[in-house]
Amino acid sequence: VLAGALIIKGPDVLNSVMQFDALSGLTPVILIIVLCFCAALTNTTAVTISLEGKNLWIPKSNPVEPRDVFAAKVISNLIISVPAIMLVSWAVVPMSTLHAIILLILPVTAQVLSALWGLAANLWFPQFNWINETALIKQSMSAMVGVFGALAIVMLPVILYAAALGSFIDLDSYLILCSAIYIAACLALYGYLRATGEKLFLKLGDSNTKKTAKGILR
Repeated sequence: VLAGALIIKGPDVLNSVMQFDALSGLTPVILIIVLCFCAALTNTTAVTISLEGKNLWIPKSNPVEPRDVFAAKVISNLIISVPAIMLVSWAVVPMSTLHAIILLILPVTAQVLSALWGLAANLWFPQFNWINETALIKQSMSAMVGVFGALAIVMLPVILYAAALGSFIDLDSYLILCSAIYIAACLALYGYLRATGEKLFLKLGDSNTKKTAKGILR
């Protein structure tokens, strides 16, 4: 929706922003923050395992590794937002090459980090006895931890720079640093999911899985 709105109304929005002298040079940065914020809110992995419900035994019994299940859920999340991020970064706002690269890398890594964080949150706080899918998506612990954690990942660097770090490092260098930190965090979370996350997944719903399997064999 944001990508479509910017393509249609992008020039008008940019002209409005450029009227403010204080913001005239910050248009790419504002857009980066907005895209990262949208990436944090576009988090489907925080409930994607819980949504399996009583059918959790199906992905657990399939001849695939847990890492493949994780990858499918993360990729499903990325398919929603990454094309829109790429569209905005390449086609909407005229900017320097450096800002164009950061505009692509930083929101995409924020989206990947948000998806990995949401998946970890769902492994920490699974819920399979839900009745209403809407309540699970909006009110479950994993959904709240996933969304608010992802928002903190995005907002904390903004607050730190505005409150303390702005006088020590220039904005472009800070954006590059944030990109590097996000990439390192993605690798760390990926390693956690490969090690501990797979064990947590295999332990989920053990009793229900055994009962269901016995029922099918009978």
